[in-house]
Amino acid sequence: MEKKQVLIAVKAYPNPSSKYGETVCCAGIDMETKDGWERRKSAILPTLSRSMCDVSRLSEETDLSLALIKPHRIDFSWEKAGKKDNDKRNRCYAQPGFFDRKKDSIEPIPFNFHYTFSCEGEQGCASHKLPIIDWEIGEAYRTWRIRYPEEKLLLEKIKEQWLTRICSSKNDVYLFVGNMKRRRDIFMVLGVFYPPRIE
Repeated sequence: MEKKQVLIAVKAYPNPSSKYGETVCCAGIDMETKDGWERRKSAILPTLSRSMCDVSRLSEETDLSLALIKPHRIDFSWEKAGKKDNDKRNRCYAQPGFFDRKKDSIEPIPFNFHYTFSCEGEQGCASHKLPIIDWEIGEAYRTWRIRYPEEKLLLEKIKEQWLTRICSSKNDVYLFVGNMKRRRDIFMVLGVFYPPRIE
């Protein structure tokens, strides 16, 4: 057992698990506790990968499962999520968790959100469309629907936040991407790192 200080960079929306009841993917960087954009950048940017195309290639050759990439010409979209097996979800959550306490089933989000982008400097890049699974976008959907009860407006507000504001030209935008052990060829956006751009 080793004690470390870790900068938690991203946290995914929880998913039911037949083995653990619920799993939440977290990723971070081993470091002393830092604050402020400049200190975060000094810890995070050295981990930058060359491109998403390169990450995809490396994942086939190595056990790479987490990377930081810089997207080019980024766009945002959504689609209706497939029907969930509620009985299976409830069975997962019925398992005792820490301290033998059962957890309530977390609400599945009825939409899948995606970033589509290309890789600058990668000839032949056909673009990448990756699902966004971070906790923040799931919670935004759950809480903002009270403020925006009309579904179309709610989805437009989420797009405005994740594309127009977060991916603003005023920000230097990077994506944390990761895969799962059983599907190493499929990457997802775990979170966005967007420090203000310094001219």
